[in-house]
Amino acid sequence: MENELKLIWLRISALLIAIALLADFEFSSNIKNTVTSLQGHSTNKTHGFGKTWVRSKASRATNATNNTVLEGTILFDSRGNCIPGPNQPLAKLFHKRDPLDEPRIDPKEAAAVEEVACDFHGRADAHFPHVMQQLYRCFSYWMDYHKKDRYLIMPTGKVEGKLSTHPFVSGVLDMFEFTMDVGLIMKSVFEPNALDDLIKMPHVDMQAFNLVGNFSIRHAYHLHYYAKKEFDFNDTSAQTCKHQKPRIAILNRAANSRRSMLNALQIANLTEIQELSRNNTVDVTYFEGLSFEDQIAFFRSVDILISPHGAQLTGVAFINAPCSHVLELFTKGYALPGFFGSLAIESGKEYSYFYMSENPPDHEQATTKKERNRARAQNLCPATDLMVDTIRKLVGEWEQCCNARNAKGGI
Repeated sequence: MENELKLIWLRISALLIAIALLADFEFSSNIKNTVTSLQGHSTNKTHGFGKTWVRSKASRATNATNNTVLEGTILFDSRGNCIPGPNQPLAKLFHKRDPLDEPRIDPKEAAAVEEVACDFHGRADAHFPHVMQQLYRCFSYWMDYHKKDRYLIMPTGKVEGKLSTHPFVSGVLDMFEFTMDVGLIMKSVFEPNALDDLIKMPHVDMQAFNLVGNFSIRHAYHLHYYAKKEFDFNDTSAQTCKHQKPRIAILNRAANSRRSMLNALQIANLTEIQELSRNNTVDVTYFEGLSFEDQIAFFRSVDILISPHGAQLTGVAFINAPCSHVLELFTKGYALPGFFGSLAIESGKEYSYFYMSENPPDHEQATTKKERNRARAQNLCPATDLMVDTIRKLVGEWEQCCNARNAKGGI
C-alpha cells in the first residue's frame, strides 16, 4: 500500500513538473513573439531574455471590434536604453469649433448688459485640465464683452479648496482677480434663488459651461497680454520669426509618472536635432514642482513643443510665439488628439500627433475605465530617426510660416 502511494505521488510530481515546463516555454515564446512583432528583430539577437531584455509594466487595452487583448510593452537593452516600438504615421488635426462655444449674447442685447458672470459648475474630483476647460471658456466669454464688469461665481466647500490649492488653477484665478479685475464671488453669499433672480435682470448676463468635451478658447491675444502684465514678462516671443531657427523643447513627464518619454534626453542630445534649434540646444523640462509663473514662462519660450499626452499640456494656450507647433505622443490603446489638440488649434498653433502602436488607434481604443487606466500607464520610447525626420519637417513648416509673415511685414 505504501509503495502504491509513493508511485501515485511520483506520477503527480512528474505531471506538475511537465505543466510548469510547458508554461515556462509558452511564456518565453510569447516574449519572443512580442519582441519580433514590436521591433522586427530576430530573437536570435537577444542573447538571453533574462539578462538583455526587460519588460516594463505591461498595459492591456481591449480591441472594441473583436475583443482581443492587445498588450503594450517597453523593452530595454543591456545598457538600460529603451528600445523603440512601432508607430502610426504623423497625423495632423483639423479642428472645428463647436457652435455652442461661439459668443452667446445677442448683439442687440449686448449694449444693455453691464455685468457678465460666469457660473462655475465644478466637481471636487475634477482633474485640473477639465477645470481649465471651463475657465478658458469663462475667459473667452468675458473677452467677448471685455468692457463690461466681469464676475466668476465660485463653488464652495471641497471644490473651492481644490481650486485654490492646485498651482496652475490658483495661478489662473489670481490672474483673473488681480490683473483682469474679475470679481470672484462665492455661491454661499447668495440667498436661495438669488442667482435665478439675477439672470432675469436686463443688465446682467450669466453663462455656465460644461467640464466635458474638447477645449475652446477665443481671444488668445488677450490671454498673452494679461499673462505678460501679471508677471511683467520681458520675452521676445512675438518676434521669433526674426530669427533663423525656432526654439525646440520637450515637455516631459517624470520617469516614475505615467506616459513618460523615456528617451527624451537622448533625443534632445542628438546633433541632428540640436542643429535645427536656436542656440543649438533642445531643453527637456518637467513641470513637477514648478510654479504657475515658471510654467507660463516656459510656454512663452518655445516654438516647437514635443510632449507625451498629459495634464502638463493644459497651458499650451499660453504659447505666444507665431508659427508655433505642438507635437503630442499617445500610448498604445489611448489616443485623444481632439482634447489638447483643440486647445492648441483654437489658440493659434499647429498641432500634430503620433500614435505609438502598430495598429491605427480606432482599432484598439480602450473602452472601460480599467482599460484606459492601463493604457495611460504606459511609458513612451519614440524612435530617434523618427523624431529627427519629424522635427525636421516641423522646422520646415515653421520656416515657411515665418517667411510668409515676414513678407507681410510680420503680420
